[in-house]
Amino acid sequence: QPARPQPQPLPSPQPRQPIKATGPAPITSTPAPALPDKVYDRNGRIVLDSDLGNIGTELVDRPYFQAYLRDPRTEFFLGPVLRSRTNGTWMMSVARPVRGADGSVRQIIVGAVEPPYFEQLWRGIDLGPSGAVVLYSRSGQLLARSPADPSVLGKDYSGAPLFRQYLPQAA
Repeated sequence: QPARPQPQPLPSPQPRQPIKATGPAPITSTPAPALPDKVYDRNGRIVLDSDLGNIGTELVDRPYFQAYLRDPRTEFFLGPVLRSRTNGTWMMSVARPVRGADGSVRQIIVGAVEPPYFEQLWRGIDLGPSGAVVLYSRSGQLLARSPADPSVLGKDYSGAPLFRQYLPQAA
């Protein structure tokens, strides 16, 4: 049998350009929210990566991999805010499976959305001196805030009336 080629890291993405807007910025002027970052095999090992040095690393405990173990029918997955193990930044993972002909999950393509993306997106909204725009998950985790406040990023607000009272009534 011929030797199997070794996986190679993906090229690094191009640097993102800052937004220069005085009013609401059209979505097309914002940087891409997520780039494919890593590809995992069915055992949770990195087989392709945009960073060097991670090929073969196992990350089966990460929420984006666990989602496909719990329910292999999962298609698109948006994960909670967590810190990257490679660079320490906050991120939300987005993932999609690569399926075999039988429908089984063969690989998982994962990208990262960093909370500053939303701050750039919302930059042109004038909220006044005390205003803020906040994005929560349905379960109550604070995903992004503008203006940024690192002390609340990832915090659980599930006990707030919005999540205890109002969302259940709206469902």
